[in-house]
Amino acid sequence: MLEELLTLRNDGANPFSATWYLYDSEFSTDQPHDLYTFFVVCHDKIVREHASVRDYPGNGFDPSFFEAEDYSFFNRSSEATWRRALTQFWYRKFYTETQMGQLAVLRDPKVSSRWGFHTTVRLLRKIYVLLWILLALISLVVIRLLR
Repeated sequence: MLEELLTLRNDGANPFSATWYLYDSEFSTDQPHDLYTFFVVCHDKIVREHASVRDYPGNGFDPSFFEAEDYSFFNRSSEATWRRALTQFWYRKFYTETQMGQLAVLRDPKVSSRWGFHTTVRLLRKIYVLLWILLALISLVVIRLLR
């Protein structure tokens, strides 16, 4: 963990104002360790696409430190919805704009449906079909005018 914090600091980001977003975890049965993989946001940009922390028995790492934010903690429901929207914004940005995020979507297609990418793909397919129909209609009008 300390190594990741120092790497962030060396990259010019303040590790104590950074927000860590978990996107992958692996639990080993043959070797007693767990691996947690995050992307890190600091100063309104993704500063690390891949930051991993290993949890070995007795190493002192506490994964509950990275538990998801409890939105019921906020006094106003509007504040909680803004925080939820911000979280969703960063995950979508990660999965659509970074190489590691796009690889994560290809590796696990369930990610695509969880973050609503299927609706975007369906919309793009509809637009594509409508453009072909429009092209066919324009072609028919041009042929009719040329006769």
